[in-house]
Amino acid sequence: MKRVLVFSSNTGYNWGDAAMFFVAVNRIKSLLKDEKIEFLSVETNEVVKNWADQLGLNYQLVEEESKAWLTQRPLLSLLNRKCPGFIDNAYIYVPFFMNAMVKLKANMLYGGIKDKISKFIDMVKKSDLILFSGGGYINDIFGTGEKALNLVLLAKGLGKPVAMMGQGIGPIQSDHFFNKARRALPKVDLIALREKKYSLPLLYSLGVQPENVVVTGDDAIEIIAQEKELPQIETNSGIGINVRVSFYSDICENVLRKISHVLDCIRKKYFEFELYPIPIQFRGSNNDLHNILQIFNCIVISFDREKVDCFNIFDNLINNIRKCRIVITGSYHAAVFALSMGIPVISIYGTEYYRQKFVGLADMFEAGCVTIDVNREDFEKKMIDVVSELYLNASQFREILLKKRDEQVRLGKEAYNKLLRLIR
Repeated sequence: MKRVLVFSSNTGYNWGDAAMFFVAVNRIKSLLKDEKIEFLSVETNEVVKNWADQLGLNYQLVEEESKAWLTQRPLLSLLNRKCPGFIDNAYIYVPFFMNAMVKLKANMLYGGIKDKISKFIDMVKKSDLILFSGGGYINDIFGTGEKALNLVLLAKGLGKPVAMMGQGIGPIQSDHFFNKARRALPKVDLIALREKKYSLPLLYSLGVQPENVVVTGDDAIEIIAQEKELPQIETNSGIGINVRVSFYSDICENVLRKISHVLDCIRKKYFEFELYPIPIQFRGSNNDLHNILQIFNCIVISFDREKVDCFNIFDNLINNIRKCRIVITGSYHAAVFALSMGIPVISIYGTEYYRQKFVGLADMFEAGCVTIDVNREDFEKKMIDVVSELYLNASQFREILLKKRDEQVRLGKEAYNKLLRLIR
């Protein structure tokens, strides 16, 4: 039996992250079809459980154990502050001593937590592959990035193969995180990137060797490529809307009002259309639907408000996108899903994090994706011009978008084929 430990991010609240997790484990399962596989996941939620059941996975949760092991950082933080990089290097060169020290310290302070830490380290030792499913978490914006790098160092210190698939790397501003990434990422056996414009040069600056990197596009594209029914862009009249209001997007209520005004102007001066909500983050404090409805409330629309809770079902989200002629979005995977259906996208951003994500995505598809800074003085005028132009010419982008989609699916599958040499 092969054992794969999967690190994922935010799969219980975000359809983009959940889709990347689903594609990752499904591709591994397909590659090892003659093998029995046990997947160990560091994150649990209803979405992951349902999709794991659909795939018939031998699935075990290790969330509590992984969280217990991560207490090593606060336990040893004083030493790490005094001697930056000491603990990271110790995990590589004297892993058994470091693991014993972490267990001892945890037992002294927290008692029973020692057993969970020991169990997690043992799970890593017995795993045939440590797999990081796709995401944009290797940066110094979210705490997830440091946790991921800590796991890389633990796994490589124990001699385990590590692969990071469907990754968006950066931006990295702090010297602390840059140096940590420079210690960890060059040791990863295979890194598959979802865009090459920013992630690739950053990886090279961190010391990662070209032979360990491939550019594939986003893993979640494959889910859309498997859809049998394509949108009828020529006859569709819908505009899909997504916005992400959060500390890392820098999109506020004032921007929502501007988007409402843009849509109202287009409706009154140019053409009629329907609006469809495209919430990627469907739970939690950054729930996209709450912000989308703020836009809808400012203009006259026909929208069944009794169905606002239906987006915890993936097919409902995809069906809404399928009805669109164009999509306006402030979150990454609404753009990924739409472009993968041949639907052009206007991506709005307020931070460097989202600028790099959207510009990198536009580079991968080459057409039909326009990025607009919400902070530009003529934001509303620019939006009116771009939305009107893309809406009227939407169908001309379909062929190139579907071609680039299929290319990225092929590159993704080729990258996962490379994992066979790591597992066997």
